[in-house]
Amino acid sequence: YCSQDIDANDTEAGSVSSTDPQGECHGHGKSLIAMARLALTSHEDANEALRYANLSLKSEIDDDRKMEAHILAGRSKIVMGETEAAIDDFRQALDFHIGEATGEAHYHLAIALQAAGGDAHAIENHFEQALNMGMPL
Repeated sequence: YCSQDIDANDTEAGSVSSTDPQGECHGHGKSLIAMARLALTSHEDANEALRYANLSLKSEIDDDRKMEAHILAGRSKIVMGETEAAIDDFRQALDFHIGEATGEAHYHLAIALQAAGGDAHAIENHFEQALNMGMPL
């Protein structure tokens, strides 16, 4: 949501986004991630999910949220047929400290590497790490 869609109560609560001169919507990073997840899972709109994920990465969010945003960006790119770009996003997600979404990042990286015909050992390694971190396969 952008500033033209809010009222004064939202502004005071600090949950507001704003529109920059280029018309881009900038909002609370966690809200943008939620919007990306919703766009990808409920609306099946990978382009919109990617837009929200990228906007969230431009906002001030902690490393766990950055990891989540990279995973959502990668998942969106998979849907869009951009497997190599998705692999880059999943690897970027794994550049952060071990967090709540690390297992998910390993899982999606393994799937993307498999789709790209990647190294079988690397694929197995990422699936194993996902399992070890509690990711149900």
